Amino acid sequence: MQHDYVNASYVYASLDLAGLDAQQLLLAGEAHFRAGLATKTRICFRDAIRAFRRTLKTHGQTADTCCWLARSYGYLALYSWFPGKMLYALTSKRFVERALQINPRHALSAYVLAMWNQKMPIWLGGNTRLVTGYLDMAVEHARDRIMFRIARARWNLKQGIPGLAHADLSMITGLCAFDPEDDRRKIEALELLAKHYPQGSAHVPAAVGQALRRLPTDHSA
Repeated sequence: MQHDYVNASYVYASLDLAGLDAQQLLLAGEAHFRAGLATKTRICFRDAIRAFRRTLKTHGQTADTCCWLARSYGYLALYSWFPGKMLYALTSKRFVERALQINPRHALSAYVLAMWNQKMPIWLGGNTRLVTGYLDMAVEHARDRIMFRIARARWNLKQGIPGLAHADLSMITGLCAFDPEDDRRKIEALELLAKHYPQGSAHVPAAVGQALRRLPTDHSA
């Protein structure tokens, strides 16, 4: 799966963005973004930003496009040095806040803002007191998204609230995969259940084996 995105990113990088329609621009941006996740290279996130900014310029602002830009700038910040890191991080926050202004029920934007406040230092505007609220918002508006529930479970475990984490982890095991990484997130949920709730984890080894068999054979990324 990762190689597919990397290959698609190379193809899109050779095309003239001016010749792509709105849907093609979004596909190009997502391919670049996911190639960046697979290869951990800045240029992929820069290419994603160019595609999403082109979408914004030619087809107007939508919550989806602003959220993609927020995620792309966030990862570009992660792989950049100062002062670019600070600029990209603040730009990421600006776009995700704009996404929630456009659509207050945009679950992915709530998740992105939760991650932003969790990872950014206080001096840059990060506020860990806001994380729970944004994660709750993300789950409320997209109850079947594994990505949001595993993030909330991790956060609740970190905050010392295992009871709340258990509810999300247990539900994840029965949810259908939505994102390319969801099978791996399900395995993580099963492993966390085995680690933190050993009294009820007799089924976990078999479940992990079943999940592993569903994963792609290429584990290079």
